[in-house]
Amino acid sequence: MIYNGGMENKDIYTKIEKVLADDSRTSYRISQLTNIPANNIDAFRKGKRKIENMSLKNAILLADLYDETDGQ
Repeated sequence: MIYNGGMENKDIYTKIEKVLADDSRTSYRISQLTNIPANNIDAFRKGKRKIENMSLKNAILLADLYDETDGQ
């Protein structure tokens, strides 16, 4: 089976983008909630690292954070 990057992946990507773009939460706070190092969060926020290269573990943690806070 060939992987085609289905709609679910776009949804997760959008959730991650929204969490990272949310200025009401500091990188430190996101780090506390997800156990992802704050410097990694900063790197994604500043574009020094691409979301596409994020580990699956971190992607799931950020998408879950979005879901837990109902996108706020």
